[in-house]
Amino acid sequence: MVDGWSRHADRNTLVRLVEAIVDVGSQVDVETVGTRVAAAAARLAGARTAIVRLTSGTTARTFRHGVGADDAARLLAGPELTAARGLLAKSDEPVHRPGLLALLLPAADTGSVAGELYLLDRRDTSFSADDEAAVTVLGTAAVTALHNAERYETERRRQRWLRSTAELTHQLLGRTNRREALDLLVTRLRQVSGADFGGLLLLDPANPGTVVLEAAQGAGLADTTGGRAPLRGLTAKVVSSGQSMVSEDLRAVPGYNPPPAWHAALANVGVGMLTPLTAEGEVLGVLFAGWQRDSQSEGLTVPDVAPVEMFASQAALALRHQRAQEARIEQRVLEDRDRIAQDLHERVIRRLFDVSAKLHLVASLRDGAEVGTRVERAIGDLDAATREVRGAIFALTGPPPGTHSLHADLLAAIDRARERFGIVPRLVVHGPLESVPQPVRAELLAAARAAFDRIEEAGPPSRLQVEVRAAQGEVRLRVTYSAVDEPPGGLAYEQTATDWQAPLGEPDQS
Repeated sequence: MVDGWSRHADRNTLVRLVEAIVDVGSQVDVETVGTRVAAAAARLAGARTAIVRLTSGTTARTFRHGVGADDAARLLAGPELTAARGLLAKSDEPVHRPGLLALLLPAADTGSVAGELYLLDRRDTSFSADDEAAVTVLGTAAVTALHNAERYETERRRQRWLRSTAELTHQLLGRTNRREALDLLVTRLRQVSGADFGGLLLLDPANPGTVVLEAAQGAGLADTTGGRAPLRGLTAKVVSSGQSMVSEDLRAVPGYNPPPAWHAALANVGVGMLTPLTAEGEVLGVLFAGWQRDSQSEGLTVPDVAPVEMFASQAALALRHQRAQEARIEQRVLEDRDRIAQDLHERVIRRLFDVSAKLHLVASLRDGAEVGTRVERAIGDLDAATREVRGAIFALTGPPPGTHSLHADLLAAIDRARERFGIVPRLVVHGPLESVPQPVRAELLAAARAAFDRIEEAGPPSRLQVEVRAAQGEVRLRVTYSAVDEPPGGLAYEQTATDWQAPLGEPDQS
């Protein structure tokens, strides 16, 4: 039929057909090719509306001319086009109806592209056999162009995955902040795949039944970063199997149960993919990508499973390496702390005690009152230095990992005071702070904060000391500071901001 038509077709129609074939064949973007095929078919057949529906695997993409996206979806789901689609499935012959011409777009050599072309609402008369023949020729050329564009798009996405993988590996292995690197992981996942949602859930090493929401992007997900959720549902299945899971309707999959903080945001999710982060046989977490039901990028998901798995595997290896680096650094820090603390204990404090003892002896042997006063003052300074060094040792050694530390809370309060007043406060500790029960700790810290508030009201201090003494069944907090008289250059004098005490009661077991 086409050969016979080509001999009798008018020159103008042939020219327009050749121009249309050249136009669609010169494009390498699937979206552009599909849209131009619809427009060219409408021009050739004199139709006001054209819809091209392509299927690739289990997904479909729609291109249109002369009609909006919502109207195109309504027409495709309507009885007229549904019936035409059924007839096309039974026979390769085009379907003619008043005001409708529907024909198959034959699959390319690999079978990766196939679909239908619907022409509606011809401007004057019904669609003719010549219209059918011209559009059939265009459709054959269009399928080849679409197939080439698909291959180009697939290769282009593969290159983007490779670049993103290399960039991510560099970031995780470099000196970039870990949080920024994990955010970059999800950002690149969404950019390359076109996903509307992206998330990274890492297993908590201290609690294997919990996942940490390390990164989340997409409408309604950003504020959930840093939260925790139980390991369950599809996430648990992917972790236990080590296999990716892809679904065109994620919410309908048995076991679908996202983290509670994600429920509302994912209410309209359609295509979804969960990929394990696996390194050397160990699953570190799960990478999630999701598409809204009306997303134009939904059809990209299934063919992208392999590159996403490669991307996730490289990210897992880099993440594992980063964790190992952090563990080594932490171990070196702990070793240095232990060494410094031991050195302070064995050498510095011993020498201070020796000097203090000698000064005591000198003070008892000399008769001069002035000499005795100065020696006593030096002894006091040495005692204060000894207490400070003892406090430094306590800070370096610290409490056992995982335990609550009053000393750490005090140091945090000291740091805040340093930022607040612009000076370095002194922390002096007497006795075992672990004997202070939890309720008393809270009261002590509150008393310290209240003291800092009073100091701020009085004016900026030139010196600040926080002294905590736990002994003889009670804990005592004394906060002193030195202010400077006006005018500038006046003498500094010491004042007490608080002198708080409370009974210890039973030792804290938390």
